[in-house]
Amino acid sequence: MALPSASTSVAAAALKSKGSPNKAERERRAEQQRLDLLHNAVAPEGKLPLPQKLVRWRTLSVEWRAILERNVKAAQWRAENLTPNTLHASPLANADGSLTLFEGKTASGQVRLFYSVGQIKAAWSAMLERGVSYPWLKANWDTEWEWPAEQIKELKRVRFTDTAALRQRLAGLKSAREALRAPQQQRKGQDTLAEPTTTTAAPSEAGAPSASAAYRKRLVSATSLPTPSPSVESSPEPSSAASSEPKRPKPTLTPAQEAAKLAREQASLVKWNEELDLTRGTWMRAKKEGGAAFLSLDVEMWEYSASCLTEFGWSVTEFIKEDDGSVTERRDDQHIIIKEHLSRRNGRWSPDAREHFDFGTSVQLSLSATFNLLYATLETLSANQPLFLIFHDPRADLRALHILGFEHEFFAKSVATAAASKQGVPREGLLVCDTQALYSAWAGVPYQKGLGKCCEVLEVPTKRLHNAGNDARYTQILFERMMDPSIPRPTPLVPLPKATA
Repeated sequence: MALPSASTSVAAAALKSKGSPNKAERERRAEQQRLDLLHNAVAPEGKLPLPQKLVRWRTLSVEWRAILERNVKAAQWRAENLTPNTLHASPLANADGSLTLFEGKTASGQVRLFYSVGQIKAAWSAMLERGVSYPWLKANWDTEWEWPAEQIKELKRVRFTDTAALRQRLAGLKSAREALRAPQQQRKGQDTLAEPTTTTAAPSEAGAPSASAAYRKRLVSATSLPTPSPSVESSPEPSSAASSEPKRPKPTLTPAQEAAKLAREQASLVKWNEELDLTRGTWMRAKKEGGAAFLSLDVEMWEYSASCLTEFGWSVTEFIKEDDGSVTERRDDQHIIIKEHLSRRNGRWSPDAREHFDFGTSVQLSLSATFNLLYATLETLSANQPLFLIFHDPRADLRALHILGFEHEFFAKSVATAAASKQGVPREGLLVCDTQALYSAWAGVPYQKGLGKCCEVLEVPTKRLHNAGNDARYTQILFERMMDPSIPRPTPLVPLPKATA
């Protein structure tokens, strides 16, 4: 980190005032002056600029703390230096034992405490002296934790002389956040706990099933499928107490708005049905004649950063035409755990099923090795035949593949563009396919559902979702179920135009 130009004059003034100490003492004092400037202590004439990048107090107290706990040496250093009781005696403190932090408002209007990135680098230096490896620190630090100073309003320097002052400020900020949330929670509680004003209710609302329950019943009756066994991700049925709570009435649409909404939903269903027909035709032809491959892919990411890729999984079904004219079906499943991010685990907001791949053996690879393997697989499967690259909502997965190293143009073609162009499926190359859109067409619903719900309706038993390999296999099975014309489709909730129905 570059030091301010005032560092030389400050160090020289300090040495002059203390006489002419020996070389070791001069070096010690010069280093202390450098640290004072690094930690953004009070500068001569108060002109030290504010840091350009900062890190939230909560990030070091929660996210980074959880990571440091996985390394014995780093965890020991954190306990000795990175708690409110030990910060004033840590390398992050100033020469006089005080602690300088930064305070400002985020976009939500809440006041937060921040460290400077210079203080984080000082913490790194101290942990390196303890024997913590630099590659481990670098791999476990997310640059997205760093806030540009421009994103923080009313940023200012705050100096705490002792632990009591720091704890008092933390308590004050917590009270301010709770006071800010109290009116919102109060309004939410009033809306939730409000009782009906009269005991006479419309016959249609007394004991009427919810819309979701009615829809599930309608789907099961239309498809004549038995009730599927519940998966790990299945949500419990709402309790009677929850279903009896009054709900806010939906806004009433005018006839013109209703007509416009119906037109939009019909247009979406028409487009998705064209994709389903094109994909199903290719699937049925490939089963009889060969010459096509279908690869479903899923990527898992760290819940604290979408740019931190932790798992890749894919499942392949390929129809190969043999010399005697017969067609052989080949299947393959892969689950890759990224070496660089082994220490980054989910579990707070997203389930962690990394070690529970149910369709083979997991492999640990680096990001570069994963790119090479996946690129070779895609290139081989699409060289002389069409390859359908299947996702359940491709947006996040395509962003992850771009982070891995793929160009956007690699996935430019899709089933949607092929269906819209009326040119059919090309003889070779890669086409992106979305099972969310295919399910909407298959079920006749103008909205899209998650993987677990789609599998439940199509009787695909699932367990240990959010493992990339498992999710890829379930997506493949879901895709194949929708390609099977023997499974009856439910009556569409939105009627299609007569020319399309």
